[in-house]
Amino acid sequence: MKKFTFIFSLTLFFTFLFLNNCVSTKQNSPTSDVWNGNITGQAIGIIKIFLNDDNGSAGTKTLSGEIVGKISSANQYGGGSIDGKLSGIVTNNMVKGKITGNASVSDADSPITGHFSGELSETSGSGEWFVQASLDLARLKGRWSIKKQSLSK
Repeated sequence: MKKFTFIFSLTLFFTFLFLNNCVSTKQNSPTSDVWNGNITGQAIGIIKIFLNDDNGSAGTKTLSGEIVGKISSANQYGGGSIDGKLSGIVTNNMVKGKITGNASVSDADSPITGHFSGELSETSGSGEWFVQASLDLARLKGRWSIKKQSLSK
């Protein structure tokens, strides 16, 4: 059963990875603002966000990006890694979005889902993140902080 669960999780992960790469995330848009920073908490790592103007709403931007980190301990499963994709919106400097991806620990891999929220200023931002592994490996949470790297052209 453990082998089936591992193979099933691995199949889901690669399916998600394939489909995610097929969908445009606007990361290469010449008008993207790039923000880089760190995540802390139950995983330590990096966060990268691309902000794009939402032509439909004043004061609203869409975002995409990634979160990558090392897990110190996921319940009884030990340490590992987290690799997720970000999507969401920024409205009136308030950030709200979703996290999807994969968590790997010593005993298994698992798809993850979660959310993040926070606030942006002109040059920096910060907030909280949370993810849940689908195989109940762990619930991880922490904080994120970012700084603006490039300006819209």
